[in-house]
Amino acid sequence: MMAQWIKALKRREADPQGKPVGFTLIELLVVIAPVVLVAGIPARPEGPAEPNSLAQALTAMRDARAKSPAPWPQAWEQEYVETIRQVAVARRDSPEHAARLGILRNGFALYWEAVPKNDQRSLFEVHRAQIRWYVESLMNAELPCEEEKQKLRDRYKKLLDDAADALVTQFPFLDPNVVQRAKADHLAECWRKS
Repeated sequence: MMAQWIKALKRREADPQGKPVGFTLIELLVVIAPVVLVAGIPARPEGPAEPNSLAQALTAMRDARAKSPAPWPQAWEQEYVETIRQVAVARRDSPEHAARLGILRNGFALYWEAVPKNDQRSLFEVHRAQIRWYVESLMNAELPCEEEKQKLRDRYKKLLDDAADALVTQFPFLDPNVVQRAKADHLAECWRKS
């Protein structure tokens, strides 16, 4: 397509219709814009899931912010999102980058609900610094392997077993079957999220 445009522009130049020789601004933009856009693509290709993961994380964050909006001007919202995006892009070489973005995507809604929101710029700057620290820490932290995750799950299950037993012991009027079902439901929910 670019070759067709260049041929058409050359024919126009060669056509003696009394028009000035050269290109109009629009013609220059049509020819130069694709070249500039292609030149702006990074030389190091990213994995296919990485840009998609970042887009998914930013979309999930936008959805969470829409459910519980802050009284911030649009410019502040853009600064907040840009802070997150800059850190995530700067750390795209970290191991398991897509998994880390998944953690950010899945955990942001709970984080956002707990953020106290008002229209003071100083508090906004604190929140922006907090999210920058959180994303930087997430991107740099060593993620646990499956064996370590299983150890944590086993410890958590043991803690819940002890808590359920203590409840039944301290409060004999509780139905042990109901306590065990509640414990099982809680564990199923925890394992579903992890």
